[in-house]
Amino acid sequence: SSLTLLGSVLTSLLVGKPWSSDPSVRERFGRAMLSQALGKGGSTPGQSASGTTDAAAPEADLSPVSHSLPGIGVGLSLPKLLGDPQPQGEGAQQTMRFGDLTGKLQQLDVAVRRHEAPFKKQAQVLVAFDQALALVKADKQREIKAGRLTLLGEPRSFSIETMPATELSFSGAEGVKAKTAVLVNKQVLVVLSYLYSDLLPPNMQLNLEQVLASVKDEFAESPIEQKKGKKKKKGKKRR
Repeated sequence: SSLTLLGSVLTSLLVGKPWSSDPSVRERFGRAMLSQALGKGGSTPGQSASGTTDAAAPEADLSPVSHSLPGIGVGLSLPKLLGDPQPQGEGAQQTMRFGDLTGKLQQLDVAVRRHEAPFKKQAQVLVAFDQALALVKADKQREIKAGRLTLLGEPRSFSIETMPATELSFSGAEGVKAKTAVLVNKQVLVVLSYLYSDLLPPNMQLNLEQVLASVKDEFAESPIEQKKGKKKKKGKKRR
């Protein structure tokens, strides 16, 4: 027991604690956690055990992997490093979590809600997008008032295949940063909630626009939907 206690004390002195007010201690802890997340033992990020820079090492973990979100009929592509999705809720709006902030220094929550019926007009998409974005902003505003988040800059608007999307960036406590992205297309509403440590190298941080661009409706590719499409085309020809 004495040896175990002594070993624990030495480890805490060498690695440091994440809640320490000393930036150098927190940085050492972050480097150790990042090395563990990358499977590099005690080497620092981007370095091999011999101390030489290994720029190609993180690329293997960042290779894209396609994921199918069960029960919702939506697929997307994410880096292999984040691992498999973990369900966070059930119902019309399902949330799946990838990665974890403690072990991998980043985590992504993907919330998807399928429309009751596919939108046929762009005006419907825009109305649904404005409503979804207003709800997300109101939720984040509560976090800002509570002192847990600070808005960084202005929201960034872009489009995914003519469908509206917006990304908001925040700074949190103890070196944690956050990004939230919203997309609405004719089939689904997608909200990405991303948390990551400021110690995470830029090349390992998620590009939420690319993640949204990888979202696809798997129901549209099913044989049942394809048969429906063929029947509609035949009906038009007879007319």
